[in-house]
Amino acid sequence: MSYKETLELIHSKKTFSQKPGLHRIGALLSMLQNPQDKLKVIHIAGTNGKGSTCSMCSEILKEAGYKVGKFISPYLYDFRERISINGENISEKRLEELTLRVLEIDKTLEERTNEFEFITALAYLYFYEEKVDVAIMEVGLGGRFDATNIIKSPQVSILASISLDHTGILGDRVSQIAYEKAGIIKENVPTICYALQNPEAREVIEKCCHEKNSSLIIPSPSVEVLKSDINGTSFRYKDKEFFINMLLDHQIYNALSVIECCYYLRDEKGFDISDDDIKKGLENTFFPARFEIFSKEPPIIIDGSHNVEGLTSLSNGIQKYFKDKNIILLLSMVKDKDYIEGLKIMDKIAHKAVITEIENNPRAEKAEKLAENLSCPHIIEKDNKKAVELSLSLTEKDKNAVLIICGSLYLAGDMTKILRQIKPFESSFGQDAF
Repeated sequence: MSYKETLELIHSKKTFSQKPGLHRIGALLSMLQNPQDKLKVIHIAGTNGKGSTCSMCSEILKEAGYKVGKFISPYLYDFRERISINGENISEKRLEELTLRVLEIDKTLEERTNEFEFITALAYLYFYEEKVDVAIMEVGLGGRFDATNIIKSPQVSILASISLDHTGILGDRVSQIAYEKAGIIKENVPTICYALQNPEAREVIEKCCHEKNSSLIIPSPSVEVLKSDINGTSFRYKDKEFFINMLLDHQIYNALSVIECCYYLRDEKGFDISDDDIKKGLENTFFPARFEIFSKEPPIIIDGSHNVEGLTSLSNGIQKYFKDKNIILLLSMVKDKDYIEGLKIMDKIAHKAVITEIENNPRAEKAEKLAENLSCPHIIEKDNKKAVELSLSLTEKDKNAVLIICGSLYLAGDMTKILRQIKPFESSFGQDAF
């Protein structure tokens, strides 16, 4: 079976099941001898920032000498990004072999798993068989009924920033969404909460921690920013200095959650993590499409923000780092996000926009619908390659312009592939830019 056929098998499963719950993945993992119960897991949920948090944790533990499994979603370029060990994606051959094995068992179940449940089970099995020292598991959607939540007792649970998203599934109030995400909180297992958590969400988290006898660790928001520019951010926290390459202020607070996680693992769980491991791990962390400086010449920023909170943060970052630049947007969004409010945010800072459609994605919103919510000068170009070429042309003609590709992680991945096909761009990660 080819890699393409393997993916077709996985994607042929239902996206959602009719009845929410952990009974399907529980039945499947039981038949696989419950590998998830034999792993040390760090469990991470939230609306925004959980992927960055996962990556920071992974880099620090890798720097400390541990074999680290990481499970994330979605992916940007290759499905295999979802399941990796020490930064190396699962091989095509191993994915094929595990898919066939797990599928044979799945077929025998009274109620078969959906796609995400199947992939999660596969990841738990892979990490167990590869004998990882710790598995970092990112929640897919919500928390309470998310397939990753089949674990009984993680090392620690982390709740990143919580805001409105997936309202049709999780609820239309922050408190409802927080309740679903706080479902990962376990009895007698500490919970680390994002320092600048939404007050409504924090109240729910505090209540859940009290009910579960989970000690709540909230990093102090008192951070001294020593330097912040397009090359990264230096800050002081609890009398120690740190540097992160990832931009935008919220990444500082994601880093605080990770720092406190490492302190807990070291002080209470016996992990051998030095202060230097933490510093180097944070410095080494790169997570694509999160205010990523894709190119210096021409200047291109790629960001996968797709909800109001994320796009607000993106807008703030653009105004911070590029306040005197002409902003050209290349954007598209999916129809099940609050794209009207999101586009209002980006419209305020845009000089021009090229609107396209995410290809081969049934969730993609029509370009005409998106255009209705933009007042800045804009052009519709549905062909993705032509949209990139047009955006580059506009950027290169204006020496004071910056191209911002945004609106969806799907778009970010697709546009990155096209950009790399068009010409070799010099990445700015770890280098002076602008």
